[in-house]
Amino acid sequence: MTTTVTAADVEALLRELVAIESVSGTPGEEAVLERLAGWLRERGVPEASVLRAGSYPSLVARTVAGATGDLLVLGHADTVPPAGGTDGVRAHEEPGWVRGRGASDMKGGLAAAAAALVRAARERLPMSLVVTCSEELGCLGAPAVLDQVRAIAPRAVVVPESTGNRVACGHRGAVWLKVTTRGRAAHGSQPERGTNAVLAMAEVLRRLDEVPLRSHPDLGTETVSVGTVSGGSATNVVPDECCATLDVRVVADDAAPVVAWLLGQAGVESVVELLRLPAVWTDPAHRWVEELGEPAVPPAVPYFTDACVVAPALGDGVPLVVCGPGDPALVHGADERVGLVAVLKSVEVLLRAARSA
Repeated sequence: MTTTVTAADVEALLRELVAIESVSGTPGEEAVLERLAGWLRERGVPEASVLRAGSYPSLVARTVAGATGDLLVLGHADTVPPAGGTDGVRAHEEPGWVRGRGASDMKGGLAAAAAALVRAARERLPMSLVVTCSEELGCLGAPAVLDQVRAIAPRAVVVPESTGNRVACGHRGAVWLKVTTRGRAAHGSQPERGTNAVLAMAEVLRRLDEVPLRSHPDLGTETVSVGTVSGGSATNVVPDECCATLDVRVVADDAAPVVAWLLGQAGVESVVELLRLPAVWTDPAHRWVEELGEPAVPPAVPYFTDACVVAPALGDGVPLVVCGPGDPALVHGADERVGLVAVLKSVEVLLRAARSA
């Protein structure tokens, strides 16, 4: 057992993690958790284990077992699939960089968090690491760690997602909607006898720029994106049903104005909520936030994180930020990569966050 960690150790761990293909919902997610847990135990972190309660495994590691008031570092083990099904997931050898699926989102952050925990354990500095699965599918694994988060009762939370090590104070939430338009079937040779549900959906989607969207001075303005559209059973049948999914990024806890608008459109039969993740925001003027480092501009990240699920389990006034070594411009891309200098800087940011929390 060793209680030291070098830059070479961090690089080796990061390359190992990226070399594990951990697309959401595959066994690779748990393989990442197991490798992290073993690496931490080998280097003197007293508590590091993979929990398997419920449908999703998770990692919980702590530098001071049984304490409360830690800095909580919150991450996820999964990645999106390779772009186009063809780009590599392996960690390519390149001086100063690690390339491959997950390098930026967010295995660079995980490697930095693991290194920070080893150093914190040596100092007896309270710090916890919680890593979930299937975050990329809508934070599906996050509910499995809520009891652990409540037991830790953290003083502050850092999510080391891709920000270029700038401190972002939150993000919009997400509401995913399934919209269904209803028509009347008819033979394709006599379309006038039917009502085409696909055309009704097309008209709804064409008018999405009319949807009432809310704004927040720091989180920005809400957005609506069309994800999927499906309708019809055969080319020679006028479709009587069409479904579309919408990704609404919200600055509140729901998408009520968008839902109300959709239900008021001709042909819309139903709007079903598939996912609801509330927005997360911490005041940038909070003392702890101001001490962390360079603020992000704009102050919020565009994506969502597991913080949407975990934030309600925190105590009142517990600050939460997103700050990690990845480049947000490279996330989910075919040329995903992370710089080793940025990963090592993230270690220092996390330790500073723990000492000042």
